[in-house]
Amino acid sequence: MNGSGHAQAGVVTGAVCVTLAVTLAAFVWTEPLSALGAGVCVGAAVLAAVLFHARRSTTTVVLTFAAALVSIGLTSLYSPPAGSAEGVATLAEAAGLIVLILLSARFVPAGVAVVCCLLAGLATSVLVLRLTEIASVLEGLGMSLFGGALACAAVAAGATGRRRHHVRERRAIQVRRSQRVELAKDLHDFLGHDLSGILVQAQAAISVADDDPAQQGVALRGIEADALRALSTLDRTVRTLWGEGEDESAHGSAAQKNGVRPAAELRDLPELVRRFDDSGTAHTELNLEPGVEENVTPEVGATIFRIVVEALTNVRKHAPDAATVEVRVASAWKGAVSYVTVEVISDHTSEPANPLTAGSDGFGLIALRERVEVLGGTFAAGFAEPSRWHVKASLPRKKVSWGPESSS
Repeated sequence: MNGSGHAQAGVVTGAVCVTLAVTLAAFVWTEPLSALGAGVCVGAAVLAAVLFHARRSTTTVVLTFAAALVSIGLTSLYSPPAGSAEGVATLAEAAGLIVLILLSARFVPAGVAVVCCLLAGLATSVLVLRLTEIASVLEGLGMSLFGGALACAAVAAGATGRRRHHVRERRAIQVRRSQRVELAKDLHDFLGHDLSGILVQAQAAISVADDDPAQQGVALRGIEADALRALSTLDRTVRTLWGEGEDESAHGSAAQKNGVRPAAELRDLPELVRRFDDSGTAHTELNLEPGVEENVTPEVGATIFRIVVEALTNVRKHAPDAATVEVRVASAWKGAVSYVTVEVISDHTSEPANPLTAGSDGFGLIALRERVEVLGGTFAAGFAEPSRWHVKASLPRKKVSWGPESSS
């Protein structure tokens, strides 16, 4: 059993112990039917609430059905009116049922959730019949409306949480799809550049084929290097576009509509940082390792540039009172693989209690994470300290060989 399995087993064991303690206390202070109902419903609610998401749906269905049926059965056997101690146990039983209704509306598939909520709602509605003697059916229906209202409120709360979760999932999917479209457009740019170079060198090789065989060999080696780089770009990009077809018209910018999408690279970072420093209140500093831009693929260079753009934009949007911002770009090694790391650190933020993360509305960060992971890198963003926001990415940099050995 792994660490998460041990943790889940511990939580479940604790929930069972709490449930048993509640049930035993109820048996001491109340009569058996009330104690049994309170123990079963509270225990089912606690177990459903603490179980992890991987098993929550099925378990919630089973627990809700069991608790509701037990509660309805006990109500049918109960002889009102209940005493004060039994009334407290009945309230605990109602609370357990309401929690189960909320969890069913939130996590259980819609069709099954309707059945669970109706059954548990019925059990909650008729609980009030234990508290006093009912003179007529109409009076019983009127008194049951209170429990029904509580059940409806629990359904509304669970359904609201379900809707927000689905909206967030759809927005995240849209961001990822948009990023895949951007990768497809980058594929067009990068391959267009490489294939144009191949064409020019092929034409040169043809023109010198008879007069200068040595020069023809140089041209052919250049064609080989460009072709290998183009194939590498194609392979990395197609992996994330496999099976996805998107409408690009919804994502095009003005520059894209003009048919020109200049790909920014590492060499463009000093100008970007300078513009940000001149136009904002935060002093922005770039620490660019000399020679780090050498042998960096166009996709990696463009991705690093976009990471810095997004990070600086977030500083301006979410930390307008930041005093200093530092951008670091350097080389690193992990085993035999060379990496380029980029870090953006702002020294102060307005609201450290509300960090911008991929789990909030920071969909720009979701897109960056998707792009970095497609290129085989890692991405992280968060508060390194209560007042220091830190964005860091590490991307592999594969050296391009231009000599005859590149074919080996």
